[in-house]
Amino acid sequence: MNKTLLCTWRRNILRRILSGIFLIGMFVTAAAQQNRQDAVKGTVLDDKQAPAVGATIVVKGTNRGTIADGQGKFSIEASSRDTLQISLIGYLPQEIPVGSQAEVTVWLKENLLSIEDVVVVGFGVQRKETVTGAINSIGSKEILRSPTANVTNALAGKMAGLTAVQRGGEPGKDGATFKIRGIGTLNEGSESAPLILIDGIERTSLDVIDPNEIETINILKDASATAVYGVRGANGVILVTTKTGQPGRAQVTLTSNFGWQSYTMMPELVNAYEWATLYNEGLAHENSTKAPFPQEALDAWKNHTNPVLYPDVDWVDKLLRKSAPQQQYNVNVSGGSDRTKYFVSFGMLHQEGIYKEYDIDGVDFSVNPDYRRFNLRANLDIDVMKGMTLGLRLGTIFTDGNYPNASTSNIFDYLLRTVPGGGPGLINGKLVTGYSGDDPLENYERRVSNPIFDILEQGYQEYNTSTYNLSADLNYDLGFLVKGLSVRGKVAYDDYGTHRVAYTTGSIPQYTVVVDNDYEDGYRLVKASDETAFGAKESYSTRYRNVYLESGISYAGQFGRHSVTALALYNQRVQDNPSFQYDLPKGLLGFVGRITYNFDNRYLAEFNAGYNGSENFAEGKRFGFFPAFSLGWILTEEKFIPRNKFLTYAKIRGSYGEVGNDQIGGDRYLYLPPTFVYGSNGYNFGTFGQNSQYYPASAEGSVGNSDVTWERAKKANIGLDLKMFDNQLSFTGDYFWEKRDNILWDYGTVPSIVGTTLSAANLGRVDNKGFELELGWNSKVRNFEYWISGVFSYAKNKIVYMDEAKQAYPYLAQTGYSVGQYKGYINEGFINTDADLENQPAHGWGGDRWAKGELNFIDINGDGIVDTNDRVTIGYGSYPEITFGVNLGFQWKGFEVSALLQGAANVSLYLKQSAVCPLYYTRSAQKWHMGRWTEERYLAGEKITYPRILSDNISSPSFLDQNPLSTFWLYDASYLRLRNLEIAYTLKSKTLKNSGISSIRLYVSGTNLFTITGMDNFDPEAPSGIGSFYPMQKVYNVGVKLVF
Repeated sequence: MNKTLLCTWRRNILRRILSGIFLIGMFVTAAAQQNRQDAVKGTVLDDKQAPAVGATIVVKGTNRGTIADGQGKFSIEASSRDTLQISLIGYLPQEIPVGSQAEVTVWLKENLLSIEDVVVVGFGVQRKETVTGAINSIGSKEILRSPTANVTNALAGKMAGLTAVQRGGEPGKDGATFKIRGIGTLNEGSESAPLILIDGIERTSLDVIDPNEIETINILKDASATAVYGVRGANGVILVTTKTGQPGRAQVTLTSNFGWQSYTMMPELVNAYEWATLYNEGLAHENSTKAPFPQEALDAWKNHTNPVLYPDVDWVDKLLRKSAPQQQYNVNVSGGSDRTKYFVSFGMLHQEGIYKEYDIDGVDFSVNPDYRRFNLRANLDIDVMKGMTLGLRLGTIFTDGNYPNASTSNIFDYLLRTVPGGGPGLINGKLVTGYSGDDPLENYERRVSNPIFDILEQGYQEYNTSTYNLSADLNYDLGFLVKGLSVRGKVAYDDYGTHRVAYTTGSIPQYTVVVDNDYEDGYRLVKASDETAFGAKESYSTRYRNVYLESGISYAGQFGRHSVTALALYNQRVQDNPSFQYDLPKGLLGFVGRITYNFDNRYLAEFNAGYNGSENFAEGKRFGFFPAFSLGWILTEEKFIPRNKFLTYAKIRGSYGEVGNDQIGGDRYLYLPPTFVYGSNGYNFGTFGQNSQYYPASAEGSVGNSDVTWERAKKANIGLDLKMFDNQLSFTGDYFWEKRDNILWDYGTVPSIVGTTLSAANLGRVDNKGFELELGWNSKVRNFEYWISGVFSYAKNKIVYMDEAKQAYPYLAQTGYSVGQYKGYINEGFINTDADLENQPAHGWGGDRWAKGELNFIDINGDGIVDTNDRVTIGYGSYPEITFGVNLGFQWKGFEVSALLQGAANVSLYLKQSAVCPLYYTRSAQKWHMGRWTEERYLAGEKITYPRILSDNISSPSFLDQNPLSTFWLYDASYLRLRNLEIAYTLKSKTLKNSGISSIRLYVSGTNLFTITGMDNFDPEAPSGIGSFYPMQKVYNVGVKLVF
């Protein structure tokens, strides 16, 4: 190669190398220019254009971050390709691409969480996902799926841990009683009832609130959730939040439903022939000298040949209607602007009772219950000025009721005890109360009994109540001083009164059947008494008043990945009620504190405390401090659990704390020394039967106890929350235990020689533990949405100590067993044969009364005698240990079907006297008594359901002096009930077009439609006793809801 060509080739190679280096340099320079980490500056403002102090700014995908200062300003190193993530608690997060911007301005929007995202807690709200306490919530939609007259009856089976027991269905008196997590103290009554608050103000019950006014109901179950209520939160808390308006045009909602009520269960009574047969049989068993009913009478009753002289009346059918109407109406308006929001509601409920009404001579009034309730609510929220909001809540309730003067207990006692063949009750609209002339049954017991007259002669009453609830909340944002700082105040006033007019002392016409064969019908009616006017007795209650004050300061701030909230609050309440002991107002004051900490929405901590003072304890013991803390760990926020659709959310939480109680019935000032009470005792002077004169004197009253102090409950809870399969499956499980000591209780071992009453003392200890499960599936396939969920709760308590007399045998004591645990005799079948009779132990009730056909009781202690020392633990208590519910349904193209199955287990019902005993004091009998023991029926192998019959059934050892408790008389009251079924169809605005109506919802529903239970004659939720209560009702509803 010549030198010229070589030089040319070298120059070209060098030129290309230099060009390549130049191009690479240019590319690197451009790339470096593009990825340069310049300082990006910016300002973060909130929705009110104020600096968003504490906002977190992070470069997405890196660990670089900073916090906005007091002016909302920040500076951060970022390239043009980066994206900034800005977040602040209470606001929606934002992402801002940097691009070519050297300075950015960000406006955050407030995070208006929906009702599904938050939960109401004591004195505030929290995001559900960061709650560490045991809390359950239910919303308006779920409540209104059960259109019951009383909202308390719409909650059974819907929230784990809440037990709702409805003991009767009388109009205006059909509310359920609540227990949260069973019973933790020695009393099953009001001392174990939860605290109820409506919009933050304590109320006595939920019975009269209109369900259409309610937004949410939350129950607080563990110490962490309830400690802020201190003295009032020992038995759990129910928080009710009423609806408020939302910005936008006015929305009018009209709801109307009409229903029919009928009783779920009533005993089936025997007819007159069956009753007379049982009566004659009982006389024979007793070898009585009383005359049995003659065959002529038996034939007449059997063949119904003479319904006047030998009547056959089914008093259930005679006194009770098959159904009674019920109707509810509500109209509410809501809406507002950015500064003013309102919700106004008016509701009316009308219930009629199931007593039959007759056109009766001389009676121009009704004793059938007729109950009306009127609810008016107005909620107003106003932005008074920048940072200041005012909330006004006004609730007014009026009730108007017509009731018999005869008590419900007496009326149903009349019904059960009146024999079917004693008298016809009514003949041609005339009340028959006697027989005369040639009455063939004049010498027989219970010849004339007329429950219609027994009820009417006592007259009727008009009973009205009025309730006014007014509260005002003022909140002021002090963010201009410290971001997240605010102050609050609340004042509330309640007023409640009653007005009763009882119409009594009059009389109504009565007629006597004069048996006279000269008349075609063999009798004539003779007026035995004339009508006299009823007098009116009017009474007013002195009005009950309640004043509540509250003031507090709160803080919410975020520092990088750290979020902190704090609350300090003072509250005070004064109640004035003429029924209070000593006729003095009651006072209560307390301090509340709460601190919560949240790291990166992953690690959660909370501390709550209440500090309360009570009038019941002496100085030095008057104030109590009740702390609680809880921790939570959201596992799905950890890096070792990547985002996935299988496990979308998992949280472990636990809590421990103390709550207290200072109440025992209505007793007050438990520490005060005794006073002398005039008129409680006295002396007689003179000669008895001649000139004896009684002079009242004074006696020593209750002796105070200066050492009495707070009842305390130590509570712990461990919980797990899961969401799986893209949030379609949800699970919540809780295990809890409670140890309550220093329980306020009356002495049980004071000898009568003391001669006075001792004040309550700290005498008891109860342990309570259990678990709760919630499981739900909610999914959607195209336009078909379906759901199924279930709740299960178990709570069992044990009396560790109570003051009681020493028993001959440990099993006779209450200590060591559950609160309310029944104790009675063990029964194993009947005494069927002579051999059975010979092997019977003696009994401790006097006389040799054992006979074939009696109950076979077990001699527990083996001393050869059945007496009170043989009473052992049987069954359960009257409140269920287990409650459960299953809610399921679907929606498809406007159609919706939902159902709620609810039940209870480990619960017993004790029935006695008229409820189960035939001929008790010569009263009536029920159909199942026909399965009584007779030797003929036993030998024939027929099913025996009842002991042998005696004519008055009070002298039989099977009843041991009016059937004291045994396994034969204690019933398993477990049940499964179709609590609610609803079928609905909604027409949307597309169908309605220009009618002005947004939607129309038509529905039919039923409540308590059927019950599966071992009980045959009474509803399993019935109260224990003699069966004299207004029965539970099943309700069929049709309704419409219009939204304009």
